[in-house]
Amino acid sequence: KDTAGNGLGGRLDLERIGLWGSSMAGGHVLVLASELGTGIKAIVSQSPHLDGRENRKQNMQPVSEGGRGLAGALRIARTAAMDIIRDILGMPAAYIPIIGYPGSVSLMPMPANEMQAYHRKHPAHRGGGWLNMAPARLALKVGLYSPIDFVPNIVAPVLFVSAAKDTLCPASRIAKAAAVCTSPGSETLSLDCTHFSIYYDEAFNQASQKMVHFFRKHFK
Repeated sequence: KDTAGNGLGGRLDLERIGLWGSSMAGGHVLVLASELGTGIKAIVSQSPHLDGRENRKQNMQPVSEGGRGLAGALRIARTAAMDIIRDILGMPAAYIPIIGYPGSVSLMPMPANEMQAYHRKHPAHRGGGWLNMAPARLALKVGLYSPIDFVPNIVAPVLFVSAAKDTLCPASRIAKAAAVCTSPGSETLSLDCTHFSIYYDEAFNQASQKMVHFFRKHFK
């Protein structure tokens, strides 16, 4: 509905619109697809965040098992609550690292190999003054966000792409989402990689080829 005023009128085929998202955006496209209904022709959801409830459970697991542990969960909850209070009072945000080592107060604690993969998928020189920081309140918002609840309402075909070694958005959760997705033509693709190594090398090539084929099939 906004194409006429933004200079895109005539260059978009509004009968063939698809959605693509990865990680947190992989969850966003599922929610959006459930709201737009038949206005969407196909969706690709790669390694999506799906279930805030499961995230909260995972956070309570010991650090050795990929969680934060009780003490770590309380630390990040306290920091997030402080950030919310600062926001209400009009004060600058309380920031925490986006990524950090296991046991750290960060949005995504991860082992060294995953941290290397995270940095590898980004350009060496990042523009815009990017910093490894985010408002702490996001840690609570992630735990309250469950796109999987919207999946049964999707009518367009969905390609769910999972990474078998993903510890942030486990393949088991993606399998659950695929199981409750009733839209005809939906498919799954599982790759032998981690959450961030899906963005390069053979995993990237396999995922990209499958996604292009999926969109072309449903855009006919």
